[in-house]
Amino acid sequence: GVTAGDIAALEVKVCGTPELRPKWFKDGNELASGNKYKISFSRMISSLNVLSLSDCGVYKCKAVNKAGSSATTASLVVKEPPSFVVPPQPVEAMPGSNVTFSAMVKGSTPLKLKWFRGAKEILAGQGCDFSLKDNQVILELFNVDRSQAGELNYGTSLKHHVGLCLSEPAAFSKKLKDVSVEKGKPLTLECTYTGTPKITMNWYKDGQQIFASYKYNITMTESSCILECLSTDDKEAAGKYSCEVSNDAGRDACEAAVSILEPAYFAESLEPMEVTAGDAVCLKCQVAGTPEIKVSWYKADGKVRSSPTCKLEYSKGVACLKLSKATKADIGEYTCKAENRIGSASSTCRLNAKTPPSFPKKITSLQQTEGQPVRFECRVAGTSPIEVSWLKDGEPVREGDEFSTLYDDNTATLLISRSEMKHSGEYACVATNSVGSASCRAKHPPVFDRKLSPKEVTVGDSIELECHMTGSAPIKVTWSKDHKDIRGGGNYKISCVNNMPHLTVLKADKANTGKYFCHASNDMGKDSCSSDITVKGISARAPLLSSLPSLL
Repeated sequence: GVTAGDIAALEVKVCGTPELRPKWFKDGNELASGNKYKISFSRMISSLNVLSLSDCGVYKCKAVNKAGSSATTASLVVKEPPSFVVPPQPVEAMPGSNVTFSAMVKGSTPLKLKWFRGAKEILAGQGCDFSLKDNQVILELFNVDRSQAGELNYGTSLKHHVGLCLSEPAAFSKKLKDVSVEKGKPLTLECTYTGTPKITMNWYKDGQQIFASYKYNITMTESSCILECLSTDDKEAAGKYSCEVSNDAGRDACEAAVSILEPAYFAESLEPMEVTAGDAVCLKCQVAGTPEIKVSWYKADGKVRSSPTCKLEYSKGVACLKLSKATKADIGEYTCKAENRIGSASSTCRLNAKTPPSFPKKITSLQQTEGQPVRFECRVAGTSPIEVSWLKDGEPVREGDEFSTLYDDNTATLLISRSEMKHSGEYACVATNSVGSASCRAKHPPVFDRKLSPKEVTVGDSIELECHMTGSAPIKVTWSKDHKDIRGGGNYKISCVNNMPHLTVLKADKANTGKYFCHASNDMGKDSCSSDITVKGISARAPLLSSLPSLL
């Protein structure tokens, strides 16, 4: 039932396969939205607002889809609160006479009648009688006297199960209390009230009205107001909450402060550090949570305590462990533990000694076809920052059209855009940091870039054979003639200076005619070059006679 003058809201939750088409009927007649009715369907809730409660009736909601239909009905009863049609009128009477007060009332039955003199209820039998018949209210006072004269303010109050005509202002009988709740735990605020309906309830947080949503459930019973905070996972749930109730006779409000209790946690964790002996060290982290928070430090060998060389500080949420001069004994894993009455957390980092550069992955040696691009790559480890440079045959490689270098994510790269014979050689990557340096090299097989040339000599002359090679040292050089090894000594002299192998045949004869080979080899490969040598004999000449001196 609803009270006359109010808007009746009927809601039905509909389930089924779309598309659903709810329809509303009153006493068998289909309804449409207009001046008297407002029909809506949203989120599977079909609603009917009866805007003008002119009569009662049976309302039906019928939902239809392709699979069938379903209907539900409800009766709407309009209840009228009690009211006076004709109020009691003042009466003048003689002492000792009987006085009758009468009034006409209306309202939904049953009606309950009460009479009052001021604020005190008049009970039947105490020199009076009263009745209610056919909506006429009668109070009879017998043998009145002067004590009942004057501004006695006789009145009536009609009571109906929907409310009293004499309204009681809305007021809280049990108010909200301040509360603290752990982060993530449910939070419910509840207060109780009294007062004559209709009572309106509103909730506020920090002065802003809040409504039922994914954050809040709001419930109102006949005597209580309940607010459920559905999420206390963040500090936004904390604040000042207030509840307000009101009716036509008055209003009341109460409030409470809500605190969210957080376990200790690390807003900023410890970061690993690398130090050299004698460095000052500060391990620092940011702690948060509900006070009071206790901070302690630990190392593998137990709890860390303050000493002349180790200071432990905690101020404004920042915890620090300070070492005046780091030693080898200070190297290791450190843990900071923060705890409060809600919970605890810890953060761990490692204090390492700075390390010189090293090459966990060295340069790979390459054999590449002339004209193709070449890429050298190696992985570098060690304490940052690390500076990387490249060398070719001991000389710095300069970036330009031929070479480009890159150092990213601990990987050093040297690129040769287009390889040529002149690019053959030994390449080295050099890595340097504050505590040392290291290098690794890429080796190349030997290649003769200037080969032996054919020669013709005369018997008795010397033979000089020379060529030039490139490649990674050490390079082994050997000579042969017609596939037979030549060893230094006797008629042969062998040398190699600045990658230039040299063979000298000190005194040639025809037996030295043939094909000479120079062989070069190293760990990466080998190469050879050859030359044809021809030794010619001496041409025959007529004997020459010189004249003898005269003896005359």
